[in-house]
Amino acid sequence: MAVWSSVPYRELTEDLRLDAEYYDPNALALRKVIDASPYRIARLEDLAASIINFGAYSLCNYITFQDDGIPFITAENIHAGYIDFSSARHVPEDQHKGLLWKSQVSQGQVLVAMAARLGYAAVYDSPEPLSSSQDVAKVTLADTKATDPYYMAAYINSSLGREQLLASRTGSVQQHTNLGKLKDLKVIVLPPARQIEVRRLFKRGLAERERASSLYAQAEKGLLHELHLDSLDLSPQLTYERGFSEVQRAGRMDPEYYQPKYYRLKAAIDACGFPRRRLGDLVHPIRNGCDIRQFVDNGVPYIRVGDIADGRIAVDAMKVDPADARASKKDIQLRVGDILFTRKGTYGNTAVVRPGQNNAIISSEIMLLRTSNNQVVPEYLAAYLSSPAGYHQVERRVHGVAFYSITQADLASVDVVVASREVQERVQATLADAHSRYAESCRMLDEAIGMVEESLLSGP
Repeated sequence: MAVWSSVPYRELTEDLRLDAEYYDPNALALRKVIDASPYRIARLEDLAASIINFGAYSLCNYITFQDDGIPFITAENIHAGYIDFSSARHVPEDQHKGLLWKSQVSQGQVLVAMAARLGYAAVYDSPEPLSSSQDVAKVTLADTKATDPYYMAAYINSSLGREQLLASRTGSVQQHTNLGKLKDLKVIVLPPARQIEVRRLFKRGLAERERASSLYAQAEKGLLHELHLDSLDLSPQLTYERGFSEVQRAGRMDPEYYQPKYYRLKAAIDACGFPRRRLGDLVHPIRNGCDIRQFVDNGVPYIRVGDIADGRIAVDAMKVDPADARASKKDIQLRVGDILFTRKGTYGNTAVVRPGQNNAIISSEIMLLRTSNNQVVPEYLAAYLSSPAGYHQVERRVHGVAFYSITQADLASVDVVVASREVQERVQATLADAHSRYAESCRMLDEAIGMVEESLLSGP
């Protein structure tokens, strides 16, 4: 149904915004609510000591990404109240201190996504070094006693903050905002006592999330121990030799394919004493999702690579029109118990589809795995594939230069060690506990954000 707004010319913004979304009735109503608040209202810039980002896109051409070093995050890593480091890349320490000095993140800063997850915010509360890309704004508050960082993150994640940023977005395919718009964000400042309540609940939610991540790591570690694969030496070697006949059989000319660590892994799997099956023998034909570039405010969740981490799926980011998925004519309707596998970029992350997530649509960079028999439970298979035993098999099979990816046929050839039902169900139970804690974490973070909205909309 069509909606419209009638706005006098004198009420247009100084930069003469003429895009209809900026004057959406809901956006106009939100601005009136903010302006009528009995609490102090301030521009974000007036509450901050600084609001900066990495800046020059051209410098990205000189960044050297590597397997370890200083974590480097983008807007994709910023979620509603927390930072997901699972897909973060890494840069050398000398670049972090030199070339990327403007990208350095400090403890206590509020990080705001200016693209991709536009309007999502989180506090970086660690003394460890961290770099961020140009699509992440770093907000250093001037007086943290008057304006608490966790309150600020909750406010920006609330409808009052995020909707302002969404209304100010520009761009068609990749919508984004800029530092100027972020600095102009109107912030309603609650009394310090109320901010402290928000902070406490917010931090409790983050602590529960840490416990969930710990349980996920515990499940993976326990799985490897049960399979006698927990003492693998998977360190790379600088030099090694392979015969030409082996290269011919493999059809691979890239030297990484012949790293000795992969041969050690195969030998350990062969000797572990448990039956092995090709992944393709345990699942229905592997399918990829569909590529959709047009996002909408109201639609179905669109799961991308960055939404899968620590054995879970985040469905709080992009939304698409389900008609676009139907137009692709791909059979990718999700079912509870399906396994999602990231095949490109940050490859090898897995998660099982939970109740309430099966209405989502997966991107073309995600593969759908559906078990075809009762030899493995989905949670065990997902944990195995993302463990070192599975991940390094995938790593060996990927192709590409800047962005690596794996084909359906190559993924189907991965060896899966099938543990006893007892072991599989133990892994399943640990992951279920991790999922419930993660759900509780999300509930607490949502409650903290809701507390902000309720306080601001109901008044003193």
